Amino acid sequence: MAFEEQDTRQFADEIVDLGIAREDVDIRRLTQDLGKVLRVYYDMPARSVNFGALLTRVLAVSADHKIRLPANFAMLGKVFANVDGICSRLDPDFNFTEIARNYVGKAVKRELSTEGTINDLYRALASLRHLLLELPELLDRLIRKAVEGTLRIEFKHHGLEEVSGNIRASANRISIALIVAASIIGSSVVATQSKGSATMFGLPTLGLLGYLVAMFFGIWLIVSIIRSGRHR
Repeated sequence: MAFEEQDTRQFADEIVDLGIAREDVDIRRLTQDLGKVLRVYYDMPARSVNFGALLTRVLAVSADHKIRLPANFAMLGKVFANVDGICSRLDPDFNFTEIARNYVGKAVKRELSTEGTINDLYRALASLRHLLLELPELLDRLIRKAVEGTLRIEFKHHGLEEVSGNIRASANRISIALIVAASIIGSSVVATQSKGSATMFGLPTLGLLGYLVAMFFGIWLIVSIIRSGRHR
């Protein structure tokens, strides 16, 4: 076994092969974390190794990396931990570790054996057979719904909310910019054509009011653009 050869990388590969892991499992980080656990036991004599505690810690590291090992391994670790403690109290000279190593080796070989692979393949073929038997009926339902016009397909978009919000904000700014431009042009026309009308600060009152409106919306537009840039 990789533990006996002190090959941490091989041990990590065996853990991944033995369990159900995510596709993006970080094998390098898994090797480092397992190395921290195994180094404690590498320097111990075989007689002193607590196999139950070792299995428990290996299971904990595997769980941290989202690797789900077979349920019998988790149960095996708990049983070893309990039995080792009981044996130590009954007979301090009893070497439970040596006996446990044999059982662990057999369990690992059984999981990786050709017989286990054949059983897994048989279950997969049984599931495939079940799917193939149901496939004609499923296709018949699908075609019937398509012919009757009752087939419904749902699409859900993700991540477009922000784009939609940006488009609305841009449209609002364009509208404000057009209002500002129209106010300036209109006020300029009023200022040049309104002779003899009431004035304020040397400008026709109506034209001055238009300039003030344009200035207000212009300042609002500038502040809105600056705030939007800060939030990105």
